[in-house]
Amino acid sequence: MKDKIVEVLRKLEEMELINIIYACESGSRAWGFASPDSDYDVRFIYARKPEHYFTVFPLREVMDRNKGQQATSNFIRSLEKDKIDITGFDVKKVLHLISGCNPGIAEWLHSTMIYKENPQAWLPMQSLSDELFKYVAAMNHYIRVAYDHFYKYPSGMPEGKRLLKHYLYTLRAILSCQYIATYMQYPPIEINEMYSNPRLFPEGLVEIDICKETENLVTKKSHSPETETVDSIPKLDKAISFLIGQFDMLTKSAAVEKVPEHLYVKIDKTFYNIVNKWAPL
Repeated sequence: MKDKIVEVLRKLEEMELINIIYACESGSRAWGFASPDSDYDVRFIYARKPEHYFTVFPLREVMDRNKGQQATSNFIRSLEKDKIDITGFDVKKVLHLISGCNPGIAEWLHSTMIYKENPQAWLPMQSLSDELFKYVAAMNHYIRVAYDHFYKYPSGMPEGKRLLKHYLYTLRAILSCQYIATYMQYPPIEINEMYSNPRLFPEGLVEIDICKETENLVTKKSHSPETETVDSIPKLDKAISFLIGQFDMLTKSAAVEKVPEHLYVKIDKTFYNIVNKWAPL
């Protein structure tokens, strides 16, 4: 599949006259709990020619199945048959998101599954992302993910049942919040690096071994379809509900974090460097 994805990236470069400086896997395959039938969630960062950033009519900063030029969106939609879900962000948009501490972008930049890269272009962005980590913004992101997958998305499920993937999306977000609260930095991408960490959940914090339950569900999903359902685990549900509330209280009592002025200058310099050196010919 990697060869197919690399071919797709090359085709997108030709269609859009861009230079893809970084492309990686995101989602369950990168996180370590893919099902045999999971999609490939490919995310890429691209640069355009410098003159494209100095125009009265700027192009979209996102390419996906619905955004961008029609031919490009049609091509991206056609990849669904190959289970490839692909989205690209302009480097300018990526740097703007980094400035506000965007954990989704941080995950891209720390993915262990890379399809295409120009280290001289994307590693400075990774470094900036780490520098611009904000406790409250990062916690709020994962609290929202946990809340949505635990309370919102399962609303149509039969009583006492949950989608296995909803449980794991929730648990990964819970583990991420606990990791942030413990280490004050972005959590690891792969879920096993968190559930195997004995420091994350001190004994007695909740009534159930969240790490062990997570490991069991990861093992189950590795040989189950994406649509697999499981019985709700009452003690686990109680622990998740409690922890979402605890993390929410932590963020509400935390001080507001501001970006130092010198980092805004550094972001701009990174943008200028990438566009001037790595834009398409």
